Amino acid sequence: MNLITTNLQLKLLSLLLAVVLWLFVNFETVDRVELPLTVTRVITPPGLVVSEAQKIKPVVRIEAPRILLLRQEIKGVRAAIDLSGSREGEMLLSDKETIVELIQGVKLVLILPLKLELKREEIFFRE
Repeated sequence: MNLITTNLQLKLLSLLLAVVLWLFVNFETVDRVELPLTVTRVITPPGLVVSEAQKIKPVVRIEAPRILLLRQEIKGVRAAIDLSGSREGEMLLSDKETIVELIQGVKLVLILPLKLELKREEIFFRE
């Protein structure tokens, strides 16, 4: 019993320091994760719209220290897609058409290809 109670404060401080050091080392390792991409805005040319059937959730692969990945997972991954220079028909999006919002320190590794179809906007007039 004397072995446990001798220098109890020093032992507790040592244990706390060991846990903090373990957390620091564990969360600094770089990892990769795939997250769903939420498209917040699609910029289209006048008179064209994105076909409803093609609105599927794309996936992004990001790389960062674990603590940043946890923060990014909580915040989510959002993007704006710029199709202003596109024409009617099917297209495959790559990184250059997409503006992905990431936390500082998180690196975008890959956006899995997203297939979209632009079609003429149907305008109905009410009488």
